[in-house]
Amino acid sequence: MSQVQWSSRLGHVLAAAGTAIGLGAIWKFPYVTATNGGGAFLLLFLLFSFTLGVAVLVGETLLGSQSQRGVLGAFKKLVGPNWRWMGYMGILCGFCIYSFYSVVGGWTLGYVGFAAMGRLNLSEGDALTALFTGYVSNPWWPALTHLLFAGLTWWFVQGGIQKGVERALRWMMPALFVMMLLLVGVGLSLPGAMAGVRQLLLPDFSQLSGQSVLDALGLAFFSLSIGLGVHTTYGA
Repeated sequence: MSQVQWSSRLGHVLAAAGTAIGLGAIWKFPYVTATNGGGAFLLLFLLFSFTLGVAVLVGETLLGSQSQRGVLGAFKKLVGPNWRWMGYMGILCGFCIYSFYSVVGGWTLGYVGFAAMGRLNLSEGDALTALFTGYVSNPWWPALTHLLFAGLTWWFVQGGIQKGVERALRWMMPALFVMMLLLVGVGLSLPGAMAGVRQLLLPDFSQLSGQSVLDALGLAFFSLSIGLGVHTTYGA
């Protein structure tokens, strides 16, 4: 089997899940849901995800699998050379997204260092705020951790699909799953946790607005990583 092909369907599924489970799903989703009607917003999000979202996801994947080309070559081969600009838009969007993901990834590496040094006192909010402010205002450390994260990304990607991406995903995705379970457990153990769960799940349709609909649609697309050419490339 060629190195540019997935060794199994599991590798493809893990890669697709890796694009979906990120800042949008873990960081942004809870507070956007809580401020837009809780369960009412959740219903909108699920509706858009399982209708428009799945349709676009399948379409992008088929575009790649039928053309056996990346996002640029797929549009040129199946739609025509005049549509190649769509592929360039996907590459530009991916670059823009990575430009902030890599910064936050660098922050994460920095916080791994803080944890190793015992500097994370989770019981003092003011101390955590001061730690973050001091870290991001330093002219060197954020840049160094950003470059370290970018270097790690390059190291995994240059290995190709099977020896790079798939090999990393085999332990990264299970580790992410365990960390999410730990986050859920810690969150449910905090004071007022059940009030937060009710706020998240019980629908309040009075808080929905036109902006809520747009937020739910945008979050559904962002969470599935569609419209960027990612799944076209994976499908190829």
